Amino acid sequence: MSVDADHKRVTKKKRSTAKGRFHRIYGRLLEGIQDESGIIVVEKILQDLETAYTELEARHEVFLETFDSENEEDKPKINEYNHDLTGMYRELCKSRSLCENLRQKIKHEQDSKLKEQNSMKHAKKNKDTETFRVKKIRGSYFCWQYS
Repeated sequence: MSVDADHKRVTKKKRSTAKGRFHRIYGRLLEGIQDESGIIVVEKILQDLETAYTELEARHEVFLETFDSENEEDKPKINEYNHDLTGMYRELCKSRSLCENLRQKIKHEQDSKLKEQNSMKHAKKNKDTETFRVKKIRGSYFCWQYS
């Protein structure tokens, strides 16, 4: 085996390994979102996915350097590998979007809970105030009727 062929085989293997790692992490991210693992966990997985994509992209470039872009036989392979990388970039973008949607969902839920708690506090405060007024009125000579 020639040095060029051996180098091509090694760089292809490294690219394949990086691609596999990317897809494993992508799968974990989707599971984390589906299982409602929590935003902190999902964001950590997204960071790992970003790192895996960066590594994949670097290995992809090194692998593509083993091809001759002027060679008509290599052009379809180069296009195929580039298309493959574009698909993984779309998965990364989808992951970013899913994480942002999860952040927004959690924020909305927290805001709703806070509004509900505030409304319950306000209702309790009004009830306590009304009870206080009734007691005060009953202790006096004046009678106050609520309609």
